[in-house]
Amino acid sequence: MKINKPETKSIQPNILYFNPLTSYTIIGKMKLHVCFFFIMLFVISCQRNGSGSDSQKVDFEIKWITNRGLVKCESVLLDRPNKLLYVSNSAEYNFKGLGFISKYSLDGDLIDSLWVSGLFRPTGMAIKNERLYVCDINRLVEIDVNKGTILNFYTIESTQTPGLNDIVITDNGEFYLTASNHHAIYKFENNQLINWIVDSTRLLWANGIISKGNKLIVAGEGLASIDIYSKEIEIIPTDSINDFDGIQPAYDNGYYLSSAGGSNCIWHLSKGGKSEVILSSDMYIADFFFDEEMGLYAPQGNISEQDYQLVLYSLTTH
Repeated sequence: MKINKPETKSIQPNILYFNPLTSYTIIGKMKLHVCFFFIMLFVISCQRNGSGSDSQKVDFEIKWITNRGLVKCESVLLDRPNKLLYVSNSAEYNFKGLGFISKYSLDGDLIDSLWVSGLFRPTGMAIKNERLYVCDINRLVEIDVNKGTILNFYTIESTQTPGLNDIVITDNGEFYLTASNHHAIYKFENNQLINWIVDSTRLLWANGIISKGNKLIVAGEGLASIDIYSKEIEIIPTDSINDFDGIQPAYDNGYYLSSAGGSNCIWHLSKGGKSEVILSSDMYIADFFFDEEMGLYAPQGNISEQDYQLVLYSLTTH
């Protein structure tokens, strides 16, 4: 997450749908900042690093775009059982309570722009047992997804704002959160946030986080793997890219990554550490969510023009 402080503006209601055969229908009017070059992308076709039969193509197609109900959108989460999407928003990084969560259908229809409001600067989210857990600067917010009400705040008392950024719930039901300003991982257990591990070098500006078996994969200034049992940290080779935001598992045991540094790209990083751009935009691409069946949901924006979008890309490999 890279923070700027734009002023809010009213957003025109619209959704743009794309047909895979290149025809499309526009509902309402929309100013698109995903360049039409990238919209016609189908999206970028590229060769995975490798040789011989190991090489594959990655194709993206834009399925729909909406800019309704978004203000400096940061993170998106798929709630598959309830067939919903949640997006975290806030124009400023402070404690004024201007942050909110907006709720959408899987077709990109806005259901409630201020579904949950009064937050600080909400970022990463995770869901378990009909409870949505949201990182919010110095606290974890617990929300009832059926009622849209806040149940609890779990706050870190610290002289330095921890900058809670992203959260993952492992297959074993354990909660881990990145704290960017502390270069740390916090663990949530017994209704408390405990500083689990700190490393100002290997976890520098810890941002996105996912779990992979008994490992936590943390994207920050670089990429690191943490053994949950031993807490051993290993650096993952990342070729020439760094300063990460979002991270999701890729088809080949590698990763899809976005940047907090303004590169406006999504990379594929192979298991061997070779990187390539597979998607580009003229907007920032923040903490995206990838689902093998549904596709890649990306919160995007142009801060200087206060123009923000949620985009669904389909992804195929062949």
